[in-house]
Amino acid sequence: MSERQDLLAMHVQAIMQILGLDLQDTALCKTPTRVADFYLNFLFDGLKNDQPPCIQAYLEPATHHEKVLLRDIPFVSVCAHHLVPITGKISICYIPKELLIGFSKFYDLVHYYSRRPQLQESLTRQLADAIIDLLKTPDVYVHIKATHSCMLAQNSSSSIVETTAASGCFAAYSPLAVSNLST
Repeated sequence: MSERQDLLAMHVQAIMQILGLDLQDTALCKTPTRVADFYLNFLFDGLKNDQPPCIQAYLEPATHHEKVLLRDIPFVSVCAHHLVPITGKISICYIPKELLIGFSKFYDLVHYYSRRPQLQESLTRQLADAIIDLLKTPDVYVHIKATHSCMLAQNSSSSIVETTAASGCFAAYSPLAVSNLST
């Protein structure tokens, strides 16, 4: 284990002790190490890089200039207020001008921005801004529908939150109208 992983495991163990959990219990004895590994290599692995993934847009003159919709990209993020998971799906719609990227690159962007402590509203805007910048098109719409574990744990009547970021020609779309984008 790395020094960071050791330090994180030590702090997780301290939290478990404060909560009065039995660290000799076979189900819990390896939990500090498991949590440290999970946090560093999965849940917070977006923090490893200061820069978004290197994605090269390519010039595709006079091809498709209609809406492109990527629907239901799965994601996992972490609530910045409670450090528990936010899970859901992201739909991205854009109108290309002359630059394109491979569809899998949108998944790379989602992964990079979501795997860190986030507010869903911020994640939505960050993705839209990244796509606007990358594709040099003002016409971008991002819709996120997610379940917040913190709300579930607090017995909220609804844990589903929807956010949108719309720019260019999509600014006139009614909020949360991702279903209308496919028509």
